[in-house]
Amino acid sequence: MFHPLLALSGCWLLLLLLLPDSPVRAESICSAVASTTTIKLVGFTRPKTIVDITPEVSGRCEELYADIGEPIPADTVFARLDNTFVSLELQKNTIARTQNDKTLAFDKKQVERYRQLVTTKASAKTRLDELELKYEQTQLRAQQLETEEKRLRETLIRHTIHAPAGWLIIGRQVEAGEWVTAGQPVARVGDYQHLIIPIAVRPVELQFLQKNVHFPLHIIDEDIQGMGRIKRIAPNFDPTTRKIHLDLELAQDTLERLTNKRGGLRVEIPILIDDPMQAFLLPAGAIEERYEETWLTRESGEPLRVIILGPELSSSQSTANGRLRVVSSEIKDGDRFQCRRLDRVKEKAVQ
Repeated sequence: MFHPLLALSGCWLLLLLLLPDSPVRAESICSAVASTTTIKLVGFTRPKTIVDITPEVSGRCEELYADIGEPIPADTVFARLDNTFVSLELQKNTIARTQNDKTLAFDKKQVERYRQLVTTKASAKTRLDELELKYEQTQLRAQQLETEEKRLRETLIRHTIHAPAGWLIIGRQVEAGEWVTAGQPVARVGDYQHLIIPIAVRPVELQFLQKNVHFPLHIIDEDIQGMGRIKRIAPNFDPTTRKIHLDLELAQDTLERLTNKRGGLRVEIPILIDDPMQAFLLPAGAIEERYEETWLTRESGEPLRVIILGPELSSSQSTANGRLRVVSSEIKDGDRFQCRRLDRVKEKAVQ
Protein backbone atom coordinates (compact mmCIF):
# COMPACT_ATOMS: atom_id res chain seq x y z
CA MET A 1 0.00 0.00 0.00
CA PHE A 2 1.43 3.38 -1.01
CA HIS A 3 2.16 5.69 1.95
CA PRO A 4 2.84 9.43 1.33
CA LEU A 5 5.38 9.73 4.23
CA LEU A 6 7.55 7.01 2.79
CA ALA A 7 7.52 8.71 -0.60
CA LEU A 8 8.54 12.03 0.99
CA SER A 9 11.46 10.49 2.91
CA GLY A 10 12.67 8.81 -0.28
CA CYS A 11 12.70 12.15 -2.08
CA TRP A 12 14.82 13.72 0.64
CA LEU A 13 17.33 10.84 0.46
CA LEU A 14 17.55 11.21 -3.31
CA LEU A 15 18.13 14.96 -2.93
CA LEU A 16 21.01 14.35 -0.47
CA LEU A 17 22.68 11.93 -2.85
CA LEU A 18 22.46 14.41 -5.70
CA LEU A 19 24.06 17.27 -3.73
CA PRO A 20 27.77 17.62 -4.76
CA ASP A 21 29.06 18.26 -1.27
CA SER A 22 26.99 17.05 1.59
CA PRO A 23 28.18 18.68 4.79
CA VAL A 24 29.98 16.14 6.95
CA ARG A 25 31.25 16.97 10.38
CA ALA A 26 35.04 17.16 10.71
CA GLU A 27 36.51 14.08 12.32
CA SER A 28 40.03 15.45 12.91
CA ILE A 29 42.22 18.51 12.69
CA CYS A 30 45.16 18.64 10.29
CA SER A 31 48.03 21.12 9.95
CA ALA A 32 49.42 22.70 6.81
CA VAL A 33 53.00 21.68 6.05
CA ALA A 34 55.26 23.54 3.64
CA SER A 35 55.66 21.49 0.48
CA THR A 36 59.11 20.35 -0.63
CA THR A 37 60.45 18.65 -3.70
CA THR A 38 63.42 16.41 -4.36
CA ILE A 39 65.70 17.00 -7.33
CA LYS A 40 68.68 14.90 -8.34
CA LEU A 41 72.09 16.32 -9.15
CA VAL A 42 74.25 14.15 -11.39
CA GLY A 43 78.04 14.07 -11.43
CA PHE A 44 80.91 11.77 -12.33
CA THR A 45 83.79 10.62 -10.16
CA ARG A 46 87.31 11.90 -10.66
CA PRO A 47 90.57 11.41 -8.76
CA LYS A 48 91.00 13.73 -5.81
CA THR A 49 94.35 15.02 -7.14
CA ILE A 50 96.08 14.84 -10.52
CA VAL A 51 99.84 15.53 -10.74
CA ASP A 52 102.30 15.74 -13.63
CA ILE A 53 105.58 13.91 -12.93
CA THR A 54 108.50 16.06 -14.05
CA PRO A 55 112.20 15.07 -13.73
CA GLU A 56 114.64 17.57 -12.26
CA VAL A 57 117.63 16.32 -14.29
CA SER A 58 118.19 15.23 -17.87
CA GLY A 59 119.23 11.73 -18.85
CA ARG A 60 118.36 8.56 -20.68
CA CYS A 61 115.50 6.55 -19.22
CA GLU A 62 116.76 3.13 -18.18
CA GLU A 63 113.77 1.54 -16.43
CA LEU A 64 110.02 2.12 -15.98
CA TYR A 65 108.08 0.49 -13.15
CA ALA A 66 104.43 1.29 -14.00
CA ASP A 67 102.32 1.56 -17.14
CA ILE A 68 99.02 3.35 -17.82
CA GLY A 69 96.35 2.15 -15.39
CA GLU A 70 98.86 0.57 -13.02
CA PRO A 71 99.63 1.83 -9.50
CA ILE A 72 102.92 3.36 -8.44
CA PRO A 73 104.89 0.70 -6.47
CA ALA A 74 105.14 0.87 -2.69
CA ASP A 75 108.73 2.17 -2.90
CA THR A 76 107.32 5.19 -4.88
CA VAL A 77 109.81 4.65 -7.76
CA PHE A 78 108.31 5.33 -11.20
CA ALA A 79 111.46 5.41 -13.36
CA ARG A 80 115.26 5.50 -13.23
CA LEU A 81 117.55 7.58 -15.44
CA ASP A 82 121.09 6.69 -16.46
CA ASN A 83 123.41 8.03 -13.73
CA THR A 84 126.77 6.84 -15.07
CA PHE A 85 128.42 10.25 -15.37
CA VAL A 86 127.22 11.41 -11.96
CA SER A 87 128.58 8.22 -10.40
CA LEU A 88 131.96 8.83 -12.07
CA GLU A 89 132.00 12.41 -10.78
CA LEU A 90 131.25 11.09 -7.31
CA GLN A 91 134.18 8.65 -7.51
CA LYS A 92 136.44 11.48 -8.67
CA ASN A 93 135.32 13.54 -5.69
CA THR A 94 136.08 10.69 -3.32
CA ILE A 95 139.64 10.45 -4.64
CA ALA A 96 140.11 14.22 -4.38
CA ARG A 97 138.93 14.24 -0.77
CA THR A 98 141.35 11.43 0.10
CA GLN A 99 144.26 13.36 -1.43
CA ASN A 100 143.23 16.55 0.33
CA ASP A 101 142.97 14.78 3.69
CA LYS A 102 146.58 13.60 3.37
CA THR A 103 147.72 17.10 2.38
CA LEU A 104 145.79 18.55 5.32
CA ALA A 105 147.48 16.16 7.77
CA PHE A 106 150.93 17.04 6.37
CA ASP A 107 150.27 20.80 6.48
CA LYS A 108 149.13 20.51 10.08
CA LYS A 109 152.40 18.82 11.09
CA GLN A 110 154.40 21.47 9.26
CA VAL A 111 152.61 24.27 11.08
CA GLU A 112 153.18 22.63 14.48
CA ARG A 113 156.89 22.05 13.70
CA TYR A 114 157.55 25.65 12.63
CA ARG A 115 155.70 27.02 15.62
CA GLN A 116 158.27 25.30 17.82
CA LEU A 117 161.12 26.63 15.68
CA VAL A 118 159.77 30.17 15.87
CA THR A 119 159.52 29.84 19.65
CA THR A 120 163.23 28.93 19.83
CA LYS A 121 163.98 31.57 17.19
CA ALA A 122 165.37 28.88 14.91
CA SER A 123 163.10 29.92 12.05
CA ALA A 124 161.61 33.14 10.71
CA LYS A 125 158.03 34.11 11.53
CA THR A 126 157.37 34.73 7.82
CA ARG A 127 157.81 31.06 6.98
CA LEU A 128 155.31 30.10 9.71
CA ASP A 129 152.77 32.52 8.32
CA GLU A 130 153.13 30.98 4.87
CA LEU A 131 152.56 27.47 6.24
CA GLU A 132 149.54 28.55 8.31
CA LEU A 133 147.99 30.15 5.19
CA LYS A 134 148.56 26.96 3.19
CA TYR A 135 147.02 24.91 5.99
CA GLU A 136 143.92 27.12 6.06
CA GLN A 137 143.54 26.86 2.27
CA THR A 138 143.73 23.07 2.51
CA GLN A 139 140.94 23.18 5.13
CA LEU A 140 138.78 25.28 2.80
CA ARG A 141 139.51 22.85 -0.01
CA ALA A 142 138.22 20.03 2.22
CA GLN A 143 134.99 21.95 2.86
CA GLN A 144 134.61 22.63 -0.87
CA LEU A 145 135.03 18.96 -1.74
CA GLU A 146 132.52 17.99 0.97
CA THR A 147 129.93 20.39 -0.45
CA GLU A 148 130.60 19.04 -3.93
CA GLU A 149 129.99 15.50 -2.65
CA LYS A 150 126.60 16.52 -1.21
CA ARG A 151 125.63 18.10 -4.53
CA LEU A 152 126.61 15.01 -6.52
CA ARG A 153 124.77 12.68 -4.16
CA GLU A 154 121.65 14.85 -4.39
CA THR A 155 121.92 14.84 -8.19
CA LEU A 156 122.29 11.06 -8.09
CA ILE A 157 119.07 10.78 -6.06
CA ARG A 158 117.23 12.92 -8.61
CA HIS A 159 118.02 10.38 -11.33
CA THR A 160 115.34 8.25 -9.68
CA ILE A 161 111.88 9.66 -10.48
CA HIS A 162 109.37 9.24 -7.65
CA ALA A 163 105.57 9.47 -7.44
CA PRO A 164 103.08 8.88 -4.58
CA ALA A 165 102.67 5.17 -3.81
CA GLY A 166 99.37 3.67 -4.92
CA TRP A 167 98.46 6.47 -7.34
CA LEU A 168 97.46 5.29 -10.81
CA ILE A 169 99.19 6.22 -14.05
CA ILE A 170 96.77 8.26 -16.20
CA GLY A 171 99.17 8.99 -19.04
CA ARG A 172 102.83 8.32 -19.88
CA GLN A 173 105.02 10.27 -22.30
CA VAL A 174 108.27 8.31 -22.01
CA GLU A 175 109.55 4.87 -22.94
CA ALA A 176 112.62 3.00 -21.77
CA GLY A 177 115.67 4.16 -23.73
CA GLU A 178 114.32 7.65 -24.49
CA TRP A 179 116.16 10.83 -23.57
CA VAL A 180 114.41 12.79 -20.83
CA THR A 181 114.82 16.54 -20.48
CA ALA A 182 114.69 18.26 -17.11
CA GLY A 183 111.37 20.06 -16.62
CA GLN A 184 109.54 18.06 -19.30
CA PRO A 185 106.55 16.04 -17.93
CA VAL A 186 107.01 12.30 -18.41
CA ALA A 187 103.74 11.03 -16.87
CA ARG A 188 100.50 12.05 -15.19
CA VAL A 189 99.25 10.29 -12.05
CA GLY A 190 95.99 10.53 -10.10
CA ASP A 191 94.92 9.81 -6.53
CA TYR A 192 92.15 7.26 -7.11
CA GLN A 193 92.36 6.21 -3.47
CA HIS A 194 90.09 9.22 -2.88
CA LEU A 195 87.35 10.16 -5.36
CA ILE A 196 85.56 13.49 -5.81
CA ILE A 197 82.49 14.54 -7.83
CA PRO A 198 82.76 18.02 -9.38
CA ILE A 199 79.30 19.60 -9.83
CA ALA A 200 77.73 23.02 -10.33
CA VAL A 201 74.80 23.97 -8.09
CA ARG A 202 72.40 26.82 -7.49
CA PRO A 203 72.59 28.71 -4.17
CA VAL A 204 69.48 26.93 -2.82
CA GLU A 205 71.04 23.54 -3.58
CA LEU A 206 74.31 24.59 -1.94
CA GLN A 207 72.40 25.58 1.20
CA PHE A 208 70.95 22.07 1.48
CA LEU A 209 74.38 20.45 1.09
CA GLN A 210 75.97 22.77 3.64
CA LYS A 211 73.31 21.90 6.23
CA ASN A 212 74.49 18.29 6.26
CA VAL A 213 77.97 17.16 7.23
CA HIS A 214 77.28 13.98 5.26
CA PHE A 215 74.46 13.50 2.76
CA PRO A 216 73.20 10.42 0.87
CA LEU A 217 74.12 9.67 -2.73
CA HIS A 218 73.66 6.83 -5.21
CA ILE A 219 76.52 5.42 -7.29
CA ILE A 220 74.49 4.20 -10.27
CA ASP A 221 77.16 2.17 -12.09
CA GLU A 222 77.62 -0.13 -9.08
CA ASP A 223 74.17 0.39 -7.51
CA ILE A 224 75.64 1.47 -4.19
CA GLN A 225 73.86 3.75 -1.73
CA GLY A 226 76.54 5.75 0.05
CA MET A 227 77.43 9.02 1.70
CA GLY A 228 79.40 12.07 0.64
CA ARG A 229 80.51 15.45 1.91
CA ILE A 230 81.60 18.81 0.56
CA LYS A 231 85.36 18.84 -0.10
CA ARG A 232 85.79 22.41 -1.36
CA ILE A 233 83.70 25.28 -2.73
CA ALA A 234 84.87 27.67 -5.42
CA PRO A 235 84.57 31.30 -4.26
CA ASN A 236 83.54 32.43 -7.75
CA PHE A 237 80.50 31.49 -9.84
CA ASP A 238 79.71 30.90 -13.49
CA PRO A 239 78.23 34.15 -14.87
CA THR A 240 76.44 32.26 -17.65
CA THR A 241 74.64 29.61 -15.60
CA ARG A 242 74.86 31.54 -12.30
CA LYS A 243 75.92 28.33 -10.60
CA ILE A 244 78.63 27.69 -8.03
CA HIS A 245 81.26 25.01 -8.63
CA LEU A 246 82.15 22.64 -5.83
CA ASP A 247 83.76 19.25 -5.28
CA LEU A 248 82.01 16.51 -3.33
CA GLU A 249 84.03 13.69 -1.79
CA LEU A 250 82.92 10.10 -1.26
CA ALA A 251 82.98 8.94 2.35
CA GLN A 252 85.70 6.42 3.16
CA ASP A 253 83.30 3.55 3.94
CA THR A 254 81.48 4.20 0.65
CA LEU A 255 84.79 4.25 -1.23
CA GLU A 256 85.82 0.90 0.27
CA ARG A 257 82.64 -0.73 -1.07
CA LEU A 258 83.45 0.17 -4.68
CA THR A 259 84.57 -2.66 -6.90
CA ASN A 260 86.50 -0.31 -9.19
CA LYS A 261 87.93 2.93 -7.88
CA ARG A 262 88.03 4.90 -11.12
CA GLY A 263 86.85 8.05 -12.78
CA GLY A 264 83.60 8.34 -14.71
CA LEU A 265 81.29 6.58 -12.23
CA ARG A 266 77.83 8.17 -12.47
CA VAL A 267 76.60 9.52 -9.13
CA GLU A 268 73.18 10.94 -8.21
CA ILE A 269 72.78 13.28 -5.23
CA PRO A 270 69.17 13.85 -4.06
CA ILE A 271 68.56 17.46 -2.98
CA LEU A 272 65.51 18.45 -0.92
CA ILE A 273 64.40 22.03 -1.65
CA ASP A 274 61.29 24.14 -1.01
CA ASP A 275 58.40 23.87 -3.44
CA PRO A 276 59.00 26.46 -6.19
CA MET A 277 55.27 27.32 -6.10
CA GLN A 278 55.39 27.90 -2.31
CA ALA A 279 52.59 25.39 -1.82
CA PHE A 280 51.45 23.67 1.39
CA LEU A 281 50.54 20.02 1.94
CA LEU A 282 47.16 18.99 3.35
CA PRO A 283 45.24 15.69 3.33
CA ALA A 284 42.68 15.27 0.57
CA GLY A 285 39.99 15.05 3.26
CA ALA A 286 40.54 18.71 4.13
CA ILE A 287 39.52 19.85 0.63
CA GLU A 288 35.91 20.64 -0.23
CA GLU A 289 34.55 21.46 -3.68
CA ARG A 290 31.69 23.91 -3.91
CA TYR A 291 30.44 25.58 -7.08
CA GLU A 292 33.58 24.52 -9.04
CA GLU A 293 35.88 26.07 -6.42
CA THR A 294 38.00 24.42 -3.75
CA TRP A 295 37.83 25.37 -0.09
CA LEU A 296 39.45 24.66 3.26
CA THR A 297 37.76 25.12 6.62
CA ARG A 298 39.91 26.49 9.41
CA GLU A 299 39.72 24.97 12.86
CA SER A 300 37.52 27.91 13.88
CA GLY A 301 35.07 27.14 11.04
CA GLU A 302 36.17 30.00 8.76
CA PRO A 303 36.20 28.96 5.07
CA LEU A 304 39.25 29.68 2.91
CA ARG A 305 39.38 29.42 -0.86
CA VAL A 306 42.52 27.75 -2.24
CA ILE A 307 43.96 26.44 -5.51
CA ILE A 308 44.96 22.78 -5.85
CA LEU A 309 48.20 22.17 -7.76
CA GLY A 310 48.15 18.40 -7.55
CA PRO A 311 49.48 15.56 -5.38
CA GLU A 312 52.53 15.74 -3.16
CA LEU A 313 55.65 15.98 -5.35
CA SER A 314 57.70 13.42 -3.43
CA SER A 315 54.83 10.99 -2.88
CA SER A 316 54.07 7.95 -5.02
CA GLN A 317 50.66 7.45 -3.40
CA SER A 318 47.39 8.21 -5.15
CA THR A 319 45.61 11.48 -4.49
CA ALA A 320 42.95 9.70 -2.45
CA ASN A 321 45.46 8.34 0.05
CA GLY A 322 48.16 11.00 -0.08
CA ARG A 323 48.41 14.75 0.44
CA LEU A 324 47.60 17.56 -1.95
CA ARG A 325 49.55 20.71 -2.77
CA VAL A 326 47.41 23.79 -2.19
CA VAL A 327 48.24 27.44 -2.71
CA SER A 328 46.86 30.48 -0.91
CA SER A 329 48.46 33.70 0.26
CA GLU A 330 46.55 33.35 3.56
CA ILE A 331 48.08 30.01 4.60
CA LYS A 332 51.11 29.81 6.85
CA ASP A 333 53.11 26.79 7.89
CA GLY A 334 51.35 25.11 10.82
CA ASP A 335 47.86 26.54 10.20
CA ARG A 336 45.16 24.09 11.37
CA PHE A 337 42.18 23.00 9.31
CA GLN A 338 39.22 20.65 9.65
CA CYS A 339 39.73 17.32 7.97
CA ARG A 340 37.30 14.53 7.01
CA ARG A 341 37.92 10.91 6.13
CA LEU A 342 37.01 10.28 2.51
CA ASP A 343 35.82 6.74 3.15
CA ARG A 344 33.29 8.02 5.69
CA VAL A 345 31.94 10.50 3.15
CA LYS A 346 31.42 7.68 0.67
CA GLU A 347 29.72 5.52 3.29
CA LYS A 348 27.21 8.29 4.13
CA ALA A 349 26.35 8.74 0.46
CA VAL A 350 25.69 5.00 0.03
CA GLN A 351 23.48 4.66 3.11
